[in-house]
Amino acid sequence: MRSLLLVALAVCCAGELKIPQMPRKISRLDRQALGRYLRDLGYDPTERENGSAYLTVLDDNGGKKIIDMAWSDHDTLVLRSAWNSPHTELGDLPIVNTWNQRYRFAKVSIQDNTSDEPGNTVMIMHMDQFLPTDSGEDMVKDIVKRSIEIYKISMLAFDKFVIEVYTQAQKKQKEKEEGEQY
Repeated sequence: MRSLLLVALAVCCAGELKIPQMPRKISRLDRQALGRYLRDLGYDPTERENGSAYLTVLDDNGGKKIIDMAWSDHDTLVLRSAWNSPHTELGDLPIVNTWNQRYRFAKVSIQDNTSDEPGNTVMIMHMDQFLPTDSGEDMVKDIVKRSIEIYKISMLAFDKFVIEVYTQAQKKQKEKEEGEQY
C-alpha cells in the first residue's frame, strides 16, 4: 500500500506523464507506397502499371540514367540499372568481376542483349535493401532515401569505371596495332 501511495505521489508531483508515440507500423509495402514515398522524399518518379517506379538521373555529361525500383517480398527495395556494353571485342566479364570485388554493395551482372544488335551484352547493376517495416514509416522512408542516394553514387561511379576501362583498352589496342605496322 505504501509503495502504491509513493507512485501516486510521484505521478502527481511530476506533472503529466508523457508516453512516447510508437512508430506507425507498416504491415507490408504495397504498390502505391513506392510512388508515394518517392514523391514525399522530393523525387519525381515515373510509375508503371506493375507497381514499380523509376527515376531519371543525369550523369556528369548530361546523359540520362535510369534507376528502376520495385518492392520485393513486401519488405525489400530493389534498385536496378542497365547499360548496353559499348565494346563488342572486349569482354565484360573482367570489368564486372573487378567491380564486384571492389564494390560489393551494388553488384553488376551480365545478360545477353535481346536487341537486334549481335554480340553486345547488357550489364545490370542491382542492389537490394531490406526495410524493417516494423520500425515505422519514417524509418522506412529514411532508408529508401539513403538507399537511392547510395545507389545513385554507385551507378554513376560504375558508369565512369566502365568508360575508363574501355578507354584504356582502346588505347592499348591502338598502340598494339601501331606497333605491328612498323
